[in-house]
Amino acid sequence: MQYKPYDPKRANSNNVAHLLAFGNEFIASTTFPEIRDCESFTKEQEKLMKSIGDMHIINFDYILAKGNQVAIRYTVEGSHCREPYRGITASRKKATWTVVGIFQLENSKITLFIKEWNKSAMWQQFGFPHDEEAHIEMKPIASCFTPLPSLIDTSLETIRHYLHAQPELSSNEKMTAACITTWLKEVGATRVITDLGGYGVAGVFSGPKPGPRVMLRADLDALPIHEKSNGREWCSRNENVAHSCGHDGHMAILLGIAKQLSYQPPVRGEVVLLFQPAEETGDGARAIIQCNKFDASLRPDVAYALHNQPGHSLGEIAIREGAFACASRGMIVHLQGRCTHAAHPDQGLSPARVMCHLIEKLEQLPRSLPATQELRLLTIIHAKLGEIAFGTSPGEAVIMATLRTATDDLMQPMVEAARALIECETQQAGIKYDIKFCDIFDAVMNDQHATKDVINCARKCEKKLTLMSVPARWSEDFGVFSSICPSAMFLLGAGETAAVLHDAAYDFPDALIQHGVDMFWALLNEHELFETDMESK
Repeated sequence: MQYKPYDPKRANSNNVAHLLAFGNEFIASTTFPEIRDCESFTKEQEKLMKSIGDMHIINFDYILAKGNQVAIRYTVEGSHCREPYRGITASRKKATWTVVGIFQLENSKITLFIKEWNKSAMWQQFGFPHDEEAHIEMKPIASCFTPLPSLIDTSLETIRHYLHAQPELSSNEKMTAACITTWLKEVGATRVITDLGGYGVAGVFSGPKPGPRVMLRADLDALPIHEKSNGREWCSRNENVAHSCGHDGHMAILLGIAKQLSYQPPVRGEVVLLFQPAEETGDGARAIIQCNKFDASLRPDVAYALHNQPGHSLGEIAIREGAFACASRGMIVHLQGRCTHAAHPDQGLSPARVMCHLIEKLEQLPRSLPATQELRLLTIIHAKLGEIAFGTSPGEAVIMATLRTATDDLMQPMVEAARALIECETQQAGIKYDIKFCDIFDAVMNDQHATKDVINCARKCEKKLTLMSVPARWSEDFGVFSSICPSAMFLLGAGETAAVLHDAAYDFPDALIQHGVDMFWALLNEHELFETDMESK
């Protein structure tokens, strides 16, 4: 069997279950690479497919993956350019039609069950004779796959495994958000708000009496990493996408709170469970607070978040007041010279020396700035000079670096110093340059009172408590929320021997979920949202 290459220009979905088949040929088999056989159509459908050529996917939408099944709806374009069908010779007419199918994997063999396909539209465009078989009504996609597991009737560990197996990249968390929305409705959230800053979802649980609005936040997105499964049944089914930062665990913890709220709703104030998109790129939190839906009815009086942290004992709480996690941003420097033949480099203007000088001097840049005890770091993460062509002297170069500071106040002086250095080096060599910034994260600044809340709850829950002496070096866009309300973030120890975050083998420990639920529930109680013993009498 020959496999046709997946063409990203044809299919506009990003890193999802690309299981698309016609006849016995796969256009893509990236979710189940071990597939070697496919039984997809009946004999009548095979005859039809033999008459149609130049078939390609112009649009498809990942619906759901569960166990060994994947349900997909996709739009196909093709032309009647091959064999005759029902007496009609090839007319080369084009048509588009919609297909809904379930792909099932068993014993390294995949079978496609066509649930629905819009024959009537296709036959009309091709000019095929009228046939009752063509009139098939497209049913809702939800009727074509197994429903989500019930949040109420399913363990949080199983819920996490479900999310872990179906990761989605930043700003593409459509399926994940749909699952969260369904679960929040199942447990009786007072309101469920969707499409917050992208695919963000908020579940609001309201009490009958006035009181504070407390927000707990988790993140939806995964990383562009090929997971090392180590035999786990819940390993990622989406190639080169993995929950290697533990966001599946963060979601499971917040869903645990939703589950408890279904049994014990607040009697005063409100709880907002926010599932935020695009944390890994630094875009999600900012997009949410700028979203019209994030209005006065959602804005919290206080906000809390956690992040799992390997290297700390399981369930350990680590926090500090003030600067908690660093500000950072990506810097992309394009250098433009003049390309020429490698035999005559003197006739061009290569940016090679400027690139080398900048790589060396940029990493030393923080040392040239006024002294401070707080972290300033510039890390070169990528560099490219020209193209691989031995007959060419390069005319372009790219340098990528990450700038990292303990506070937002320290970031801008380092940005300006980097600009000045690049300007000086390029001007001396006659090289043109362009600078762009991306993945911009504000520093996470923990409020004094919110930090004390976390410390008090850690002690009440009898967790090991560590007061951090310096901020975490990594960045987190939760810092954006400090601009609208008091907030605090804390670390939740994932075990001293756990793989590091963003490692391809990292898997959020199931045993950590309850520790997170305990802390968040204690924080809600800290704000007296629930009925007390005196009130219940």
